Amino acid sequence: MESIETAVKADQREQAIVSAGTHVISEPQDHSYPNNITQIMKAMHSAVLAEDFQTRESLLSQLFNHCVENPSLLSELSLELLFVGADDEAFRAGAKVLSLDMDNRKYWSRFQRICEEIEACNLTLEPVSAWQLILLHGIRDGKFVADAASWPLVASVLHKSPEFVELVHELEHPEVCPDSIMTIAHRNQLFLAYISRGTVADIATEELIRRLRSLCLELEISKRSDPRFIEITCAIAHTCRSNEFVIPQTIHEKQLVEQLEQKLGSLSAQALVKSSGSISLLACYKPLANFDWISSINRTEIGGDLDRLLLETVDKAAEESRILGTIDTLTPITNSTSLNVQSQYEANPYPVWNALREQTHQGLPIKNYLESLSNKKVADTGGILDNPNILIAGCGTGKHSIEVARGFANQRVTAIDLCRSSLAFASRMRGELNVANVDFFQADITELHCLREKFAWIESVGTLHHCGDAEEAWSTLRDLLLPNGIMRIGLYSARARSGLKPFQRKISDESDETVVEEILRLRREVITQTFGEGPYSYDELVEITTLLGKPRSESPAPYPPILFSDFFSTSGFRDLLLHEKEQCFNLSEISNISERLELEFLGFELSPTLKKDFINKFGEERLTHFQSWETFEHENPRTFSSMYTMWFQAKD
Repeated sequence: MESIETAVKADQREQAIVSAGTHVISEPQDHSYPNNITQIMKAMHSAVLAEDFQTRESLLSQLFNHCVENPSLLSELSLELLFVGADDEAFRAGAKVLSLDMDNRKYWSRFQRICEEIEACNLTLEPVSAWQLILLHGIRDGKFVADAASWPLVASVLHKSPEFVELVHELEHPEVCPDSIMTIAHRNQLFLAYISRGTVADIATEELIRRLRSLCLELEISKRSDPRFIEITCAIAHTCRSNEFVIPQTIHEKQLVEQLEQKLGSLSAQALVKSSGSISLLACYKPLANFDWISSINRTEIGGDLDRLLLETVDKAAEESRILGTIDTLTPITNSTSLNVQSQYEANPYPVWNALREQTHQGLPIKNYLESLSNKKVADTGGILDNPNILIAGCGTGKHSIEVARGFANQRVTAIDLCRSSLAFASRMRGELNVANVDFFQADITELHCLREKFAWIESVGTLHHCGDAEEAWSTLRDLLLPNGIMRIGLYSARARSGLKPFQRKISDESDETVVEEILRLRREVITQTFGEGPYSYDELVEITTLLGKPRSESPAPYPPILFSDFFSTSGFRDLLLHEKEQCFNLSEISNISERLELEFLGFELSPTLKKDFINKFGEERLTHFQSWETFEHENPRTFSSMYTMWFQAKD
């Protein structure tokens, strides 16, 4: 097969997408079903629930008769199919949309959402060469966002790719012909494109990257001027920056890196320009912004790969340092728990992110948007949602705050957090994404009673369980809610996180060096307890991880730490297992707190599959009953592995 790096041309990309689209979507046939799409969708829903696959296929063909040449309509249909539980059909429709219009960012965003909702290993990804080109095009153009949620789809394509299989094999036997591995690695353009823009979230691929990085270190003297070496090391450096250098090093690697540091530190500015490969290699192990000599490099004389790396690792760090002094403070921070949590996030801002997906709900009335996320009609709000002021309490590095602001461009979003480093990151991303309607402030939720402003919509997801008294903090936010206002709250599930408890602890010494050492030590402990002493091959690690990651309905055990995406970055790992303060809840506790705060439960944010499974067991009318959900979670402890994300409305 023609190598990917030479095949990625506009005409070949389009040909590849058409090839994949026609493979997964067969030509629709005529059937004697109602020609109204709404009626067909209702019939499709009934067929899915009844597991009547023959009728479902026939109805699907009818739907494609109406939509097959209309990408906008077909894209909407793909989501509807997902919502009624027709996962395979939703994927096929989404793939067909890309075959019709590969440049629309909203279509890519919807397709990513579909892929996240279904098991990637069950997807029809043929021909593999076409899907490699599709995803490579999407990632390079920024339409397919390389994040932890999108990794399973990319991994499924790579696992079927002969080039990637060859790379895995050669890295497990690097002594045979180490020089040839550079050629093989460079042929894996999809893999390099992904890691240069995101973080992988599985231990097998992390180990693959570790081995490739180590090999590059050994080959540095002979390969540092090779453009392929520079491209490969720049890609590794990007993913190591994103995961905050959480991938471990051997003692031998540390010695070689120290020698590399000393060598680069002794070079003149002109000599540094000629050492691009050595600089990009060092960036695989340490932040380049830490070195004084980095500012002496003449950026006009270096290649594009290294220049982009310096932009991401040096220029953006300098911009955040500048922003730190401009952040306004709304409240004092005096609470001891708040100060400890603030210290953690100043050292490790969380979460690290690089890009946002295209919004798919722009233009949707806010009341309709809220009802689509929850499971209950929003009561009359007296017009406060027509033009709401929105508070996001505990915004971290700003990802969700900016998403909300972009989705509702006419609304004003106020976002607060304890951590100035996180807020500097958020403010930089706000500028990069050109979002003007969100303001970031430093504040402590427990001190917000001093605010005079009231809000129609308040969110605090992943924050209250880190406060000294979660209910008191929630009550403070409740006091800031306008009558009939809306709240979105996210709290950890005690049942879902019980698999983390054996490993969770606090760090006694808060020095940066001790924190890093403890993170690496505990990661080794978790990996050893999960996989054994090893060594394991790539395929063995994939197989074990797959077994551990059985679907919610097939496993009575909560997820082990290795299956949380937070495991694969320094800030994420600390948030997962080494947090200064964490309180978990069960649904009875949440029900009681919401009653005391006079909040009506509107429902959880649910995936279509989870919602369908619950309705099949309890009926749609029980979607807002905590007791039924408690029973469901008891039988399916992986249900809320991320957290309970809930919508409430004030009973005013």
